[in-house]
Amino acid sequence: MGYFIRGRIRPETENPLNRWLLAGYKPLLLRALNNRRNTFLLALLCLLSLAWPLSRLGSDLCRR
Repeated sequence: MGYFIRGRIRPETENPLNRWLLAGYKPLLLRALNNRRNTFLLALLCLLSLAWPLSRLGSDLCRR
């Protein structure tokens, strides 16, 4: 990383991209923490939605 970074490095609070990301992240995090059950159910649903595609992984080799 040191080879790619040149010049003066601005503090995190002065970086506009970092400020924008933190402004969006904090409310989203607070909402997730306040709705723990819904957040858990959404994460579980996302995990379970992978079951069928993962079970089909590599099945194209068996059809030849």
